[in-house]
Amino acid sequence: MLLRVSLAVTGLGLLFFSLRGELAALPQAEGVRVLISLVLTLGAFCCYAGRFRTVMRLVNLDLPPLHALRLTASASFYQAFVPLSVGGDLTRFALCTAAAPGMSRRKIAGGIVLDHLLGSLALLLLVMPWVLDRLAGEGLWLGATVLGAGLLPILVLSTLRGLRHRTRRMLSPLRTRVPDTLYALAFSLGMQLLLAVAVWNLARMWAIEIAFLDVLGVVACGGLLQVVPVNVGGLHLGDLAGGALYILHGLSLPQAALLATSLYCLRVTVAILGGMWDLTQARRPTAPGGLNP
Repeated sequence: MLLRVSLAVTGLGLLFFSLRGELAALPQAEGVRVLISLVLTLGAFCCYAGRFRTVMRLVNLDLPPLHALRLTASASFYQAFVPLSVGGDLTRFALCTAAAPGMSRRKIAGGIVLDHLLGSLALLLLVMPWVLDRLAGEGLWLGATVLGAGLLPILVLSTLRGLRHRTRRMLSPLRTRVPDTLYALAFSLGMQLLLAVAVWNLARMWAIEIAFLDVLGVVACGGLLQVVPVNVGGLHLGDLAGGALYILHGLSLPQAALLATSLYCLRVTVAILGGMWDLTQARRPTAPGGLNP
């Protein structure tokens, strides 16, 4: 784990070294913008923790707010530094099982799946305005691709009878407890909006001309593509696709790479902070029902 953190820090150092000319040209006052983007990312992380806490309440696991924040911090770290993207989910499952040893593990796993489903639904809602805007222009093929990718899981579920039955049973809490479902969806929307504002704020700092709706669409599309379980040092398929989408919006290759890596750097910074919190807490003795598995 420490080796992966060292590699990530080294990679970020090399990235900043390669951008030393651009960074040196920035006024010192622009450091405030970077700090604002980091604070917005931390706010998005808090929304992520709030969504997970609300979703787990749907399956009758009531996590205290600080526990939910700590659990999400640990999951974010392992999500970034485990080669496959299941590191975060396994961490959340293990910590929830440790916090509620008498609870059905199937319920805990179902809550984690529900968390992903509501997150994907929020991403689709945010992608739609961007897709409609692209449909009005020259991006018809791009809109069709995004919509097709979003509808593909629904088509798969509709063809598998056994899976369809399990899905209805798993989704039943969403229908019976609508207020909590809406709260979780609101947390998810807030999380993505804050991330998009953080990236757009950096784009304005670097004088990159791009509309906020386009940044929001790229960030949301990148989030959808993160369901592909490939992750190297926190770098997802969505990060690579984000750079390509920025180029399609007319940005140059350096500008597209700068915006794509900005979100990556913000996300990895928060993940490293979560890992540091996890390491400091893991050295303390765990009370019954605590978070250390």
